Amino acid sequence: MAIIGIDLGTTNSLVAIWKNGESVLIPNEFGEYLTPSVVGIDDQDEVIVGKIAKERLVSHPDKTAAVFKRNMGSSTKYKLGKRIYAPEELSAFVLLSLKKDAENFLGEEIEEAIISVPAYFDDAKRQATKKAGIIAGLKVERIINEPSAAALACRMQERQNYVANTLLSLFHEEDVEEEIDEKIYMVFDFGGGTLDISLVECFENVVSITAVSGNNQLGGSDIDTAIAKQFCHEQEVDLSSLDPHIKAVVMKQAEACKIEMTTQKTAQMVVKTEGLEGEMEVTQEKLIKICAEVFHKILKPISNVLMDAQTSVSELDEIVLIGGSSKMPVISRFLEAKLGKKPITIGSPDTMVALGLGIYAGMKERNEEIKDMVMTDICPFTLGIGVHNEEDKTKLVMSPIIERNTVLPCSKTEVYCPLTQTQKEITFKFYQGENYYVKDNISLGELTIPLPSNRDNNYLIELRMTYDINGILIVDITDMGRRLVYEDRIIKNPEMSFNDMEKLKQRLEQVKKDSKENAEEKLLMERGEGLYYMTSGSVREDISKMMNSYKVLSKNATPLKLKKYRKRLSDFFDQVESFLSSFGISTPEFDTGDNWDELLDDTED
Repeated sequence: MAIIGIDLGTTNSLVAIWKNGESVLIPNEFGEYLTPSVVGIDDQDEVIVGKIAKERLVSHPDKTAAVFKRNMGSSTKYKLGKRIYAPEELSAFVLLSLKKDAENFLGEEIEEAIISVPAYFDDAKRQATKKAGIIAGLKVERIINEPSAAALACRMQERQNYVANTLLSLFHEEDVEEEIDEKIYMVFDFGGGTLDISLVECFENVVSITAVSGNNQLGGSDIDTAIAKQFCHEQEVDLSSLDPHIKAVVMKQAEACKIEMTTQKTAQMVVKTEGLEGEMEVTQEKLIKICAEVFHKILKPISNVLMDAQTSVSELDEIVLIGGSSKMPVISRFLEAKLGKKPITIGSPDTMVALGLGIYAGMKERNEEIKDMVMTDICPFTLGIGVHNEEDKTKLVMSPIIERNTVLPCSKTEVYCPLTQTQKEITFKFYQGENYYVKDNISLGELTIPLPSNRDNNYLIELRMTYDINGILIVDITDMGRRLVYEDRIIKNPEMSFNDMEKLKQRLEQVKKDSKENAEEKLLMERGEGLYYMTSGSVREDISKMMNSYKVLSKNATPLKLKKYRKRLSDFFDQVESFLSSFGISTPEFDTGDNWDELLDDTED
């Protein structure tokens, strides 16, 4: 049974599949790949989706909805005619339409899909996306971040280019590089309704997401609104007070103006409808002024993602633009001016996410051509509990356990103690978010356990959080005084059956073990300890310094940096072994060379 990948976008949605050794986009009934994420009710009171529904945004604004992805997981409702819908229900109509397109294209039934979400979507929005898939009749085991999918497509393109160049070099009897270079990308995903920025490390067959940031309320539709507001300002009218039909016309013409500005230096916005007539010329310079607020909001997530990844702009190999709104020249000019590096596009910005999803669908099917590819993702938000605040007892503060940008799957523990000796129980309240006070973060649930009455003053409780790549969080609490595990509970439960939960727990048990002991790292440390035992004096001191530095640096290192750290430490051990075999272990002098300096440099970075 085929698995499809769906790019559920704010403005447009696409569907792809892995077929005949490549990711293939699936056309809709009009032979187009982009299906507008618009849902409406027609004159026969039937639901319509896509291109036809989009045309009715102007003529029937009261029966048509768009940009509802922004409100996924919220209490927002949309009234279309006499019916009221939640955002996930409207999204389900779009997913169902894409499912039917895929079934018509493939000639078989589709039961499973991988769906993309903005990297900065919180848990409520992700669970709402899964719910939309369930409503559409799809099994959704995997939600993937949009920039992650795009990065996968970029890497696949590099691999294909490498193979092509290799074949070409054989034909012309020329040399070709032995392997694809290691690269660090900044993926700038600017879509119709959301902005996502990710740092991606690619090496060998691994695509590793190291940091994400973004703004779920910023996208190309904000540029449409800025243009529309400027037009109304010049016509001396207020956009918000316009009749719904007139406002729909203005917004449509503003969007058309924006699209024209992707290929032209100037564009003319013209509105001729009953109740409002006017025109406005827009140049690239004027567009920058009109959208000053939008550009200002772009800077913060860029700064955040570089800081979280501890990466400077000079270390970036490429800034890759994806998302339809990134095609505007002003976006590229703005980024180049602020970052000092010209962004690039690999393929079409509109389709990179969908193509990446098609690749991932092939990976999930264990397809032979891409079975060796590996993609690691991260937890976009910090997970933790609320703890006592001495300064203000009414406000619990956040105690992080799994920090944002931790590579998934992961398992982390922290130790806590009761607040008073008289407590009969302790309640752990779980949260997601970056704010200091838990009231400003998202509540995920709570768990209460009893406390023994005869405990001592140093009574400790260990809390473990295990988080998997599908966004499932398991917590287990160990009473360290009595060595009892009170609970092994799934906090995020996307309508799982008991059997599914038991299988998940068994699978994540290995994650808990792996988090405590990494085989490769253990081997490296054992090697270092052996050399430490064999040496003395300054050589032994250097070995100790290098091992301690590695432990500090590797604690929060990305997979690529961890690989480099291990290589440096291994090379250092090679030098020590060579030194010992040549001169014996009693010689007191040994120069660590550049390895030690490089590790110190990384610490400073």
